[in-house]
Amino acid sequence: MAIEVKERILVVEDEAIVLLDLKNRLNTLGYVIVGSSSYGEEAIKKADETRPDIVLMDIGLKGKIDGVEAADQIKKTLNIPIIYLTANSDFNTLQRAKVTEPFGYILKPFDERELRTTIEMALYKHKLDIKLNENRRWMETTLNSIADSVITTDVSAHITFINPAAEAMTGWKSADAMNKDISEVLNIVEEDTRTRIAGQVQSVLERNSPYTSSGHTVLVCCNGAEVPVDSTVSPIKDVNGKAIGVAFVFRDVSDKRKAEKALRESEANLARAQEIAHIGDWELDLKNNTMRWSSEVWHILGVKGVETSLELFIQYVLPEDRDLIMKQYQAIPNDRKFSSFDFRIARPDGTIRYVHDEAEYFRNESGEVIKLFGTMQDITDRKLAEEALKVSEERFFNVTNSTLDAIVSINETSTIIFWNKAAERIFGYSKYEAIGKPFWIILPAEFHSQFSRSMEVYNASGKSLPRDAIMQYNGLKKDGSTFPIEMSLSGWKEKGKSFFTAIIRDITERLRAEEVVRKSEDRFSSSFRVFPAPSLITNLPDGRIIEVNDSFIKTTGYSRDEVIGKTSVEVGLINATVGAELTTEMQSRGSIGSRVIEFRKKSGEQCLGLLASNYMDIEGGQYLITNVIDITEIRRAERERAEAEEIYRNFSGDRKDALTIIEGENVKYASPGALDIFGIRPDEMTHDVHIALAAPEEKERVREITDPGNGNSGPVEYWIVRKDGSRRKIRNHHLVISKDEKSVRKYIITRDVTDERRI
Repeated sequence: MAIEVKERILVVEDEAIVLLDLKNRLNTLGYVIVGSSSYGEEAIKKADETRPDIVLMDIGLKGKIDGVEAADQIKKTLNIPIIYLTANSDFNTLQRAKVTEPFGYILKPFDERELRTTIEMALYKHKLDIKLNENRRWMETTLNSIADSVITTDVSAHITFINPAAEAMTGWKSADAMNKDISEVLNIVEEDTRTRIAGQVQSVLERNSPYTSSGHTVLVCCNGAEVPVDSTVSPIKDVNGKAIGVAFVFRDVSDKRKAEKALRESEANLARAQEIAHIGDWELDLKNNTMRWSSEVWHILGVKGVETSLELFIQYVLPEDRDLIMKQYQAIPNDRKFSSFDFRIARPDGTIRYVHDEAEYFRNESGEVIKLFGTMQDITDRKLAEEALKVSEERFFNVTNSTLDAIVSINETSTIIFWNKAAERIFGYSKYEAIGKPFWIILPAEFHSQFSRSMEVYNASGKSLPRDAIMQYNGLKKDGSTFPIEMSLSGWKEKGKSFFTAIIRDITERLRAEEVVRKSEDRFSSSFRVFPAPSLITNLPDGRIIEVNDSFIKTTGYSRDEVIGKTSVEVGLINATVGAELTTEMQSRGSIGSRVIEFRKKSGEQCLGLLASNYMDIEGGQYLITNVIDITEIRRAERERAEAEEIYRNFSGDRKDALTIIEGENVKYASPGALDIFGIRPDEMTHDVHIALAAPEEKERVREITDPGNGNSGPVEYWIVRKDGSRRKIRNHHLVISKDEKSVRKYIITRDVTDERRI
């Protein structure tokens, strides 16, 4: 009957008959066949997929790689033991196979006993290797983790291991130090004799016992600096107890040396320290009924030194505290080892001092207390501070119970631990009903996760939400109704535990008021948008535009995106001088009732506007609303009317005279007399008719005369050739009444003087 085993085997064999025979035998022996292959490439893939316990590998395989190459890759990547199967035992083949460190060879043909023995030995050896590697890694990890510096050598004093601590102290990296003589890397000497302990290697190997320095040793660093160290040199022994190397272990004891020095200084300064700290020490011998105390105790009592005794000391203790003192020295329980208590003393000058006493009890072999040693400290300042804290806490409770906001404190499990009067009024729970209950009794379920996240952030980082971080939730009253609340949450830690305080305000009425304001503002916004006059709202104090209405966009040509966030000067609506004047007027008068200003459209056109400004409040902020009515056309019409009046005032309107008004390339007006003089129809009248009809010899002169850049001219006489070919002499007066960067308005008075000249 085959023995049942769990070992799983991958078989790699290129001869089908041998493969079949091998699989049958392995099955008979109780092994599990996880796969088989005749190719090296396939064997590598199957080994990765099945992860067998062992691989039986034929050296000669089909495919591009043989069994040796396949075994080498499997060993490197999967660490699976390999047993070679081969009928070829020539030297070269065995040498190639040996490099892959196989766990055995089986020569064909083979029998079951040899097969099983080789497999079992290979599996056993592989397990030992795994265990050995684990032990080695454990040892290296341990040595690499300890604070002590460790360097090991072989019997020739060549370094075989150096841990990170030793690297740091010596300045040598492990890769550089390996195989070097210990004397090149480690220079530890006796502080007094300067003897190098690296020279003790041979002595330790010969004695097969550790070497420990009798005095202080120092490590001499590469830069010449010396570091105090404790060091030992110990032999490394094999299983037979034979020394096969040495281990140098050393550690930096600079801190230890400093501590020893500090201890000596501390002992020297102890008496002075007691005096400065106002701590005295005392000793009470119960057997002999004697008591001793230090000079600082006298200072605490406020008297100069006299004979010391327990009875004398009790005299300074306030009468109401004397029983407390006597209980510490009489009827002492068997399990008492220490005592700690506070009491009051009255100094001879009448001042009361608070004293803290620490005592330790010493017993004889029968358990009876025979001596007490203790310290005494004046804690008056601390006691007064505690009383002040108590008063402060009472004041805190008075303040929290008089505030209109609910104040609720909870611990890290969300249990309520503080509940003020306002919380009772807002939520309907009394203090006794709320304290000890979960915080969730006042917060609906849909807000639990959001609130918990704030607590988790604090617990993880120790940072609570900013004090001005206000969260809005719905609160839950005792009667089950909900209402809107604002909450700010702050946290603190005490004795490693987290606590939170929530300041909660019922904002029901405020939201109602805000809704009324919002509706009012909505109505204002709608009215503002459709207001017929161009309007804009600017922020104070920087004057940046926050909103414009539709009429503003239509009038100026700017879009909202082009002006929002900028000042009127930055946009180019007005120049800096006008902007400064408007600001000054607003600051001095508080409003602008009506002022004419020049403003510029996006097209560059300069316009006149009638401006009015006033302050207004929006959502608690102060802003400036400005309306501007474009009066450019109104002013132009007024000017043209004045101009016309001026023309008719200067020229009597004689029927012999003709009037032509030209603006740019447009004929704004031509009187009937002008058409008669030029002999043309109204549709033939053009802005350059005076030049066009001028006689050829007169054209250049007339062109120069009529150039608007030359200003007013006249009277000027010249010949014209009419449409019917007749020549007429005319006299012109040119008057430039309106002139700006883009347009010129000319008024031309013409009279036919042909007949006058003939006379």
